[in-house]
Amino acid sequence: VIYTMDKQREKYFNFLQNVTILASLSKSELYRVADALRPVTFNANEYIVKQGDAGTAFFIVESGECSVWKDELG
Repeated sequence: VIYTMDKQREKYFNFLQNVTILASLSKSELYRVADALRPVTFNANEYIVKQGDAGTAFFIVESGECSVWKDELG
């Protein structure tokens, strides 16, 4: 189990190194982020976040794609 966790940690760390918004983080800070990540899967046409909802999570799209819409009135 530990070997698998270490592999997953390294996979996340390597991925995070290419996330522009995280570019200013140090190596140790990126590892802390990697340790906090938990995979979540969404189905097609499923909402991840709705405008106006309280922000309780930070999402990074590892694979696939998503669309974002902003209601200028809301």
